[in-house]
Amino acid sequence: TCALPISVAAFLQRRIGFLTIAQVAGDVLEEFLKSQSSAAAPESFDDVYEIDRWARARTIEKLRLAA
Repeated sequence: TCALPISVAAFLQRRIGFLTIAQVAGDVLEEFLKSQSSAAAPESFDDVYEIDRWARARTIEKLRLAA
């Protein structure tokens, strides 16, 4: 997911600890898999883009809470 590079960037900026990288990425992925959005495979690039947008926003939100 895109949660990984966003989390790594936060780590490199010393905003989170190393172990938080995997925790945040895992949390975002788990949240997505439990959501209604993951019930069906993306049918278009727009669907993939929307999933990516959601995951990035959720990652940023989780990082704000973790800091």
